[in-house]
Amino acid sequence: MALQGRLDTEEPKTSALQLLTTSHSSQIASNDDNITTLQGRLDAEEPKTSALQLLTASHTSQISSNDDDILALQGNVSGINVSLSSLSESKQDVIEDGGLSIAKTANLQSSLDAKQNVIAEGDLNISNIAELQTSLNAKQDVIVDGGLSIAKTANLQSSLDAKQNIIQNGGLSIAKTANLQTSLDAKQDELTAGNNITIVDNVISTSVDQGPQGEQGIQGPTGPTGAAGALWDTTLVDSQIEELTLEALTRLL
Repeated sequence: MALQGRLDTEEPKTSALQLLTTSHSSQIASNDDNITTLQGRLDAEEPKTSALQLLTASHTSQISSNDDDILALQGNVSGINVSLSSLSESKQDVIEDGGLSIAKTANLQSSLDAKQNVIAEGDLNISNIAELQTSLNAKQDVIVDGGLSIAKTANLQSSLDAKQNIIQNGGLSIAKTANLQTSLDAKQDELTAGNNITIVDNVISTSVDQGPQGEQGIQGPTGPTGAAGALWDTTLVDSQIEELTLEALTRLL
């Protein structure tokens, strides 16, 4: 009964395989053609393979010799790796600024010894400075008055545009004039009368103390009578007196 059950189970599978095999017949026939083609190519390649086999056989002894050389080189490489590893461990990871002395840098001391310690003013001529002469030759020798336009001076036009064209009377406050407020603060607010000075309304007068009159000296002989003098212009005299008075007042102030 067990066998019958297994047979019942396998029969459908067998039927399915038979159907699948039947459906593959045409594909197998097609593959036969491909196999024939591949057989022809294989027949052509077999002589090449044989030649390569012979060549490989002739190289067997050379390969064996190279194996010995490779083993020897591997030993050398191992030794080099050990040396490199020890060197890496003994080296400084990063050389910081100031981490080396002059002696640690090849030829640095001799190069420094060949240099001038300090370049003082006038120690170099024009030819010692790269392209200096060329730059000087491209410059204008002397900039004369009016030799530059406004555009040649950086920011001059924008600075002029920001300025007031004309400063009118009363156009500036005291703060706009440098030190004006300080100078005014140092002045007397009002003029007050003092020694020999009187102020009446808007009139300022001054007088000079001439001191006591001295004794009269000995009168000398009378001289000859002079010619008649011209008449005085009292207007002119008054004007001169006023000028003298103002001058004396100015000196006193």
